[in-house]
Amino acid sequence: MSRPKEFKIRFNTMHHESSGVYWRAIIDGEEFLVSDVEMNVYTASHVLPAGEQKWSITCVASNYWIDEHGELFIYNH
Repeated sequence: MSRPKEFKIRFNTMHHESSGVYWRAIIDGEEFLVSDVEMNVYTASHVLPAGEQKWSITCVASNYWIDEHGELFIYNH
């Protein structure tokens, strides 16, 4: 069995320099610039009435748990 990989997904604040590439995906320390992320979660963008653009990560899961430290776990089993 292969070891689990670590994924970090970050907003690409320099997106204006790379058309349509809004996310930085760091997989086991290697960075990739991507337009969207799909993995039991999805990214979305919407513009507020004042014109400010907001980005979010949304997921669909069957369960969640918040531990005593306020850490959120989202899972499907």
